[in-house]
Amino acid sequence: MELHYKSQPRVEGYREIVSPKNSRLKYLTFGLVSLFGETLEYRSHLKEEEAILTLIQGEGTVEIREDTGTKLKFPIGPRTNPFAEKASMVYVPPKASFRVISNEGGMELAFHKAPARKQGFALHIRPEDISTVPTGKDNWRRDISLGTTMDLPIQRLVIGETVSAAGNWSSYPPHKHDERNLPTEYPLEEIYYFLVNPSQGFGLMRVYDPPKRRDRQDEAVVIQNGDTVVISRGYHPVVAAPGYQLYYLYALAGRERYHGTWSDDPAHQWVRDAKP
Repeated sequence: MELHYKSQPRVEGYREIVSPKNSRLKYLTFGLVSLFGETLEYRSHLKEEEAILTLIQGEGTVEIREDTGTKLKFPIGPRTNPFAEKASMVYVPPKASFRVISNEGGMELAFHKAPARKQGFALHIRPEDISTVPTGKDNWRRDISLGTTMDLPIQRLVIGETVSAAGNWSSYPPHKHDERNLPTEYPLEEIYYFLVNPSQGFGLMRVYDPPKRRDRQDEAVVIQNGDTVVISRGYHPVVAAPGYQLYYLYALAGRERYHGTWSDDPAHQWVRDAKP
């Protein structure tokens, strides 16, 4: 199955992009909720799964009814775009139902879900709750916004955002998280959803395995605004074309919830200690 899913025209309501049904994924499902006008809404009900809604742009409200009957209402936004402001996120626990209502002008949200069984409670992650960490150096410096920190009561999903300056690399040095070798590495599948600023720009991404793997993959793709890439295994560096900022919303999931457990490609790890 492919790893690169090209941008499609937006449709009113929910459009699923990738899931275990059409990709190499085992846990993650990802789609977009697009509401184009005032007071338009989208409804859904979860079964044995948890979800996170991430505001991409616009303003509105998320209403949740938990399995216990508790009703909650979270205002989200406004957000002009991910290059200018931090996200608002809402965690929807298993067996809850939710409704998304847009304000005038509409809004767009990313919708990630993964299997989960434990009864939980809804969470509202506001922009002021999200810390942004500058990572890397030189022309592989980028800003990572940690949306779902590990202290939150979430069962599988880890979600955040990365913005790279024009011409800079990200996910660099190349790293992977597809083997169990704790505390260094743990197998987690991942999805990147990309935006480019200005939108006519592009980036490049390579997804590849270590050289001795028998069924080795080594693929390079051209990233454009609105594209999605599935990372079921392998190293996965990204670079923005000169003149264009590159943003991606990342989501990770595995049998257990970990973050920060990866291994660098030994061939390129030396750049961490290199002088400018």
